Amino acid sequence: QAFSLLAMVTDGVLGAPDIADGRTVILFGSTKELQLLRVEKGRVTNNRYGNFHHDDIIGRCFGSKVQSRGKSSGFMYVLEPTPYMVTLSVVHRTQIIVRHVASASTDC
Repeated sequence: QAFSLLAMVTDGVLGAPDIADGRTVILFGSTKELQLLRVEKGRVTNNRYGNFHHDDIIGRCFGSKVQSRGKSSGFMYVLEPTPYMVTLSVVHRTQIIVRHVASASTDC
């Protein structure tokens, strides 16, 4: 099931423009492991899959597989955020969102 979801999510995204410094991306590890982050030069994101250096993400295409550094041999996929993917990555999905905030979140 995870593979079919990944194929659905990355369909049409592979070969998209390069990821630049300051861009918001989603790190996809599994259907329950999505992490929304802003890529910044010199920063590192740590999670259960390992340590992911933002410098390794910058310049890649959306849909790329990124290997962690260090002792862990984990990997994640870098996906372009869509409104649906952003809502999946948010831990608390029941919070009330006012209209002007909702319009900003759908402006990906």
